[in-house]
Amino acid sequence: LGEKFVMDEMCIKPYPIARQALSAAEAFQETLAAHGIDPESIEQVTVFVPGQFTKMIDNPKMPANRMESIIGVQYQIALAAFEPARLLDVGRELLLQDSRINAMMAKVSVKPSLELEAYFPQAWPARVEVITKNGVMAKEVLYPQGDGHNPCNWDEVASKFKRAAFGNACDTREELVTG
Repeated sequence: LGEKFVMDEMCIKPYPIARQALSAAEAFQETLAAHGIDPESIEQVTVFVPGQFTKMIDNPKMPANRMESIIGVQYQIALAAFEPARLLDVGRELLLQDSRINAMMAKVSVKPSLELEAYFPQAWPARVEVITKNGVMAKEVLYPQGDGHNPCNWDEVASKFKRAAFGNACDTREELVTG
């Protein structure tokens, strides 16, 4: 008692995103960071996921509401490229209308991967290929942050709770949560 917590085994997404798109967004962010890619230099992004996911997350049009912004991997990748802090916006009341976001969304395609289907449903994987003039860079993520195999730590869970409970005002209300 007190040494193992059920919370430690739960899947808790770090931000509002379809679980089916989380590995793709993480793979994209890690690819940019690992290769120092300027998002403006990206020519194409291909997201490979188990075939069961493709129709759900492939939403190349600008989202019209919060739910569409959470489901569509194109919008999530565009946010990750240009406004990563907005991924954390739980309410998504104001969807970003930006020409860079629209342009990036148009560069993202979603394709089924039989190879990745072998991992599902134990894992919800994705492989992302980013093409720039310097070549193709790829990253595969089987267990994204928040998965039971790669759980969020307690500080990350508390931070997500604060964002959900207090929205953008969480910084000014932190004393209410932490006591």
